[in-house]
Amino acid sequence: MLVLEDYLPLVVCVSGSSFDATELKLMIDGFERVFAREERYPELFVPQPGVRIPGPQERQALAAWANHPRVVEISKRLCVGTAAIIYNPLFRVALSAIVSFQPLHSRVYPVSTLDRGLEQCLEWLERQRVPLSQPAGLLQYEVRARVQELLERGAPVSG
Repeated sequence: MLVLEDYLPLVVCVSGSSFDATELKLMIDGFERVFAREERYPELFVPQPGVRIPGPQERQALAAWANHPRVVEISKRLCVGTAAIIYNPLFRVALSAIVSFQPLHSRVYPVSTLDRGLEQCLEWLERQRVPLSQPAGLLQYEVRARVQELLERGAPVSG
């Protein structure tokens, strides 16, 4: 999973075609760099279409990292929200229902498209008065182009 920091304060995560130990390490390393900056950010999660669901070991490792007290504290303090693109409408509704009943340290908002995810992240930044590194329209254009390039190339394996 690539954790793109080029668009900070927006953090864009683009997954590979499956979530394995390599993907998890890339994600953790990327977020450690983001955490070290100590700046507020929203996260936009973009999965490869047809991404395979992580296996039990990967889910357990991801949950262990995400629920570690240090990660929870940093996420509560810095993350203004996560927009997750969920292509399947039934999964999107299910995720919406699940997250509405769970106490999460950061808001998760399932969206159907990249554009909707970008809009949501920019809305959170504006609401939290977090300044952008460039005009919103240019940021959206650059993120769209980069994500499209990564999705066309296939599974990203490094930043």
